[in-house]
This record gives sequence, C-alpha cells and structure tokens, in this order.
Amino acid sequence: RPTRTLCFLMTPPPPRATLVPYTALFRSAGLNLAAEAPPLRPLGPAAVIGVGGGRDVLAALRSGHAPVVGVELNRDIVDLHRGRLRDFSGIAGLEGVELVADEARSFLTRDRRSYAVITMSLIDTWAATGAGAYSLSENGLYTVEAWERFLDRLDPDGIFTVSRWYLRGAPGETARMIALAMEALWRRGVADPRAHIIVLQEKRTATLLLSPTPFSDADLDQMQREAVRLGFNMLMTPRKAPIHPLLAELAALPSRDALARWADAQLLDLTPPTDARPFFFSMLRPQTWLFGQVDTEGLDHGFLGNLRATQTLVYATLASLLLTVIALLVPLGLRRRELAGVPRGALLAACAYFGLIGLGFMFVEIGLLSVVGVFLGHPTLALAVVLGGIILATGVGSLLSSRIPVEEGRRAWLYPLIPALLIVAARLAAEPLTDAFAASGAGARIGLSLALIAPPALGMGLGFPLGLRLVSARALAVDLGPWLWGINGAFGVCASGLALAVSMIAGVPTTMTIGALCYLALLPATALLSRR
Repeated sequence: RPTRTLCFLMTPPPPRATLVPYTALFRSAGLNLAAEAPPLRPLGPAAVIGVGGGRDVLAALRSGHAPVVGVELNRDIVDLHRGRLRDFSGIAGLEGVELVADEARSFLTRDRRSYAVITMSLIDTWAATGAGAYSLSENGLYTVEAWERFLDRLDPDGIFTVSRWYLRGAPGETARMIALAMEALWRRGVADPRAHIIVLQEKRTATLLLSPTPFSDADLDQMQREAVRLGFNMLMTPRKAPIHPLLAELAALPSRDALARWADAQLLDLTPPTDARPFFFSMLRPQTWLFGQVDTEGLDHGFLGNLRATQTLVYATLASLLLTVIALLVPLGLRRRELAGVPRGALLAACAYFGLIGLGFMFVEIGLLSVVGVFLGHPTLALAVVLGGIILATGVGSLLSSRIPVEEGRRAWLYPLIPALLIVAARLAAEPLTDAFAASGAGARIGLSLALIAPPALGMGLGFPLGLRLVSARALAVDLGPWLWGINGAFGVCASGLALAVSMIAGVPTTMTIGALCYLALLPATALLSRR
C-alpha cells in the first residue's frame, strides 16, 4: 500500500514551515540526494540518523534494506510516528523498520550490528542554522571521532552519507564536510582518501558518500548513470576533481599536515572539528567576529547567522567587561575614605581572590558543559547533569571548607592547589574515560559525567567560603563581604562569554586549563591574606 510520511519544507527568509504528506513513490533529486547511497548497497541493515518525517527511512526500505534503524534524538518525533500520526505516517508499522529514541553517536557505538548504509541528511534545521543557533553550540555528530565511529559500524564496503547546504560562492559547509571525511580516513590509515569519497550536488544541497574501502568502477558507473537520469552534478569523485578552486585544492591535498596548513591559510575556518573543538557550524575566524572583515554580500543565510551569533557573543562579553570594571572602580571611588584604613595589599589580594575564583569557576563549568554535551549528545540533559552535579559537589566543598584552619594562618594559603590539581586531573581523564564509556547506556554515561564533574567542583566549592573567612580573619576596618560577592559574580558573568570564545578558538581542554591556572594564581593572594 502507498505509505505516507512527513516532510518539513523550509522557505527562508523569514523561515516558514509547511507540513506536507507524500507517498513512498515520490522522488525528487533536490530532496533525495541522500537516497542515492542505498541503491549502491541494496542489501543488509541501514541506519538513519535523524528520522524526521521518515523520508530517508523509506528510501532505505525501498532499496531493499532490512532492518532499517531510524535513530532520532527528539523523542516527540518518534512518539508521533508511533502514536498520533501512526496512520498518517505509517513507517512505524512497516515490517523491517525499527525506530529508536536515542542519541545517534552513542547508539551506533554500542550497537554491535554492521550496516550497509548510514545516512545523516540535513538533520539540522534551516531556521536555526540561518539564525546562527548552531555556531556557538557543540555538535558531537560532526567531529572526526564521531565519523570514525560511524565508519567502524559500516560493512567493509558500506557507505556513510552526509548532506549539507551548498552555495557555489561560499561552499564552506561542503568544504569542511570533505575535510572532515579526509581527516577521518587518514586517521584510519587510508593513504588516498579521495578514492573513498563521492560528493553529489543538486541546487543548494551537497551529499557526501564516504566508504571504508575505495569505490569500485561499477559504483562510479552506476552513480554516473543516476546523475544523468536525475539531473544532479557529480561534484567530486575518484575520477573527477571538483571544478570549484577551493574544493579542488582540498581534494588534491596529500596528507594530514598538508590539510592543516591549507586550512590555516583559508579565510574561513575549515579545519576538521574534533571532540576537543566540536564547533562544525562556526566557520568565521576570530578576527572577523568584531570587525566583520568578510564580504557579507557573498555570504549565504547560514554564514550571516554565524556572523551575527559570534558578534553578539563579542558585544555581550565586552559589555559585561565594561560593567565589571565599573563594579570595581565605582565602589573604590565612592568609599575611598572608608577604604583608606584598609591595607592596600590586603584590598588588592581580596579583589584578586574573588575575581579569579569567579573567572576560574566559569571557565571550568563551560569546559565541563562542552565535554558532557558531546558525551551525552543531548544539550538539555547535559545542562541538567552539569549544573546539578556542580551545585551538589560545590555545596559539599563549601561544607568541607570549615575544616581548613585559617585563623592560625597555616596551610590555608596552599588551598588553591586542591582545585587546580583536581581540574587538571578531570581534564586529563575526560578523553580516555568518555571514550571507554562511549558504548554505555544513558545511565552509565550520566554516572560517569557526574564522576568527572564532582572532584573539580568539590575543590572549587572550597573557594568562596574560605575566601570570606580569610578576609574576615584579617579584621579589616570595613566589611568588604557584599562588594567581594559582587566582584565574584561580575567576573563570573564575563568569564561565561570569554570561556565560550576560548573553546571555539583553542578548544575545550584549553578552556579547562585556563580555569585551573586561575585557581593556581590564587596562591599569592591566599598567602598574603593568611598573614597575621
């Protein structure tokens, strides 16, 4: 019987969503470039990352794949297919279709099946892309480590397909997608990545076909016939170099080192994203964030959104820095007579102490949020786990801070070593532990996330109450508590933007390292405040 499914058509700008049905017999080259991989490997299981309306599930099923496993992060979409729209959609009731509500990277890592085809077709909405929503957020599906895992789940001659937007004047997403594929292949020991890659293009869509083994002549001949029949372009194949100069340079690169040098020389950031720097959709160099040194006339909707998002981050951070300076200087000016009796060294040490723990705390929190976000795959869940874990562990740390003697001035000045060492330990342990538990279920991954969060958060929890006790023990003539509290909060607000910028530019490990250094920099302040 004809089977209908859901198709969300986006028409920018402004974004307008239309829900339309279509039958399983419906074909459109513009919407179904990703459907060209299943016919090349018509037997065996297929996986679809991002079920959406079910188009790619149907394409795999019609090509003869069984089972077809649809992995959807949004549980509501799976529930619609199984429940309210079951009769309209129908894919949940088709023999051989298995719908899974889970994070795709984790599911495919722990799934022991080998797939003939894995498809990931335009799973990120145009509306959010155009608004720059993804530019500042991590995405664990578009990293070298993720693609290595997807390739591991394929049959030896299987195909992994990814579709992204393509604009001839600004092919940034397509170029970064190809660079990501080449890096993943080089890491697997492939000498000639180009033999493993086909890129198809139709209008504003480019689809990459990636295989662990080189494509055969029969594969290329079949794909050429399909291109002629359906009217799409063979943008890049083992036989054909891309016409676009940027893509042609990329396709001709001989090694990972050459790719790194080439990417560094580009106006856009086309380096392959990794788990340490998982920002696939952020392609503008830092120097363009503030001054906009790019040709905005030549940018498509997505890149303009990228520019707006990063500039908003810069302006918000600059505004918070200005307000922080005001929060520091205005009280000094208004209360200069009262503060005249406070030793200048103690005053500066107290300000530095609470400013540094505000900076360090937020740098570590943003870093942990990125690590856990990629590990769990669900941003809302990651936020809940990180914030909940930090609040609980810092509370315990605050409670334990009362056991550190400050009145005698002994040992308290060494306190900063505790959070600094625990932060460094968490930073070093994060990659091997998350890699070891990548195939675990959600409960185990949440448990490991909390185990990574707890030690550094416990150490950071010591800081605020201990600092107040150190200042109080100096018996200063003025109560600095409310002002120091404000300094801590102001520096924390500044650090939220700064930490995100550092993660995007230098990577998450660097962000956490800066957090550890902020706590280590407390040593002179605690030593001075501990003097009696």
